[in-house]
Amino acid sequence: VGNKNKIDVYIKDNQSGIKSYYPTINGKWILMDYDAKNNKLTYEFDDRITKGENLLKIEVIDNCGNKTVLERTLNYWH
Repeated sequence: VGNKNKIDVYIKDNQSGIKSYYPTINGKWILMDYDAKNNKLTYEFDDRITKGENLLKIEVIDNCGNKTVLERTLNYWH
């Protein structure tokens, strides 16, 4: 992510729809805005992200109870 101040993540379920999502960075819950029309989560960086490597984890559950987990390392130097 370099020196950006936000990140967008796209989530989608073609059949039952998204029931819930639980995003964390470095193990701490973060607020992400959900734009259901565009299937997009947006995280505007706050004090939970630090310089260097940060672990973003998002658990997404659909309306049938299926869970998918996304984990990505974000390199931030702003």
